[in-house]
Amino acid sequence: GAPLVPLIMDVSSLTSVQSVAQNVLTQLDGRKLDMLFLNAGIVSATATENTSSSSLAVTQKDGIETVFATNVVGHHLLYRLLEPALLVSSSSESPARVVS
Repeated sequence: GAPLVPLIMDVSSLTSVQSVAQNVLTQLDGRKLDMLFLNAGIVSATATENTSSSSLAVTQKDGIETVFATNVVGHHLLYRLLEPALLVSSSSESPARVVS
């Protein structure tokens, strides 16, 4: 079967997600994208040099609350950027799959 390729990125960073998606699309070079696993997630976040903290939430440099950015926005963006490759790879005999 085809190899499983892990994608390493900061899912809370829109720039990181966009960069990885572009790399995936470039590296496909005619090969199929059969499956996409969206499994990163966090429960809480602490302030770092790339975040700002308020009494309610920690936000990352894109201005999105970090937990929401990691658990929802990053996954959705990655899916939307890779969706065309998934659709091209899909057939009635072998549909592409997204696991979330």
